[in-house]
Order: sequence, then C-alpha cells, then structure tokens
Amino acid sequence: MKYKRATQKLRDAGIKHITIYRQLYGAAPEDDRWERQTSRCFKTPLEAAQAVIDGFRPVHILPQD
Repeated sequence: MKYKRATQKLRDAGIKHITIYRQLYGAAPEDDRWERQTSRCFKTPLEAAQAVIDGFRPVHILPQD
C-alpha cells in the first residue's frame, strides 16, 4: 500500500522516483526505477519522507549472472 501524503511530500520536494510504501515493520522508501533493492523501515511515513529529503536512498541490488 502506498502512503499518499508522504509520497506527495516527496513530489513537492522535487523527488519524483521514490515512493513511500507500507511494509511489515513500518514505512519504507522504494525507488520506482529498480526491481530489486534494499531499504530500511521507519516508524512513520512522514519520518520516512523526511529521511529521503535529508538524503537517505534505497540501495540498488544488481541481479546475479
């Protein structure tokens, strides 16, 4: 499930490719351009959005050959 308010906060800040999603342990930012990635969970969606604005980014995982 996508958190609309937190994602809109990112769009207003000019970050178009990251979306905040609901995960098992909280809210996690995910990059829409990548299929495989790792991220971390934050307690609230707005905390996750603020972390992305401050510079946190998910890590892209390259597929195995």
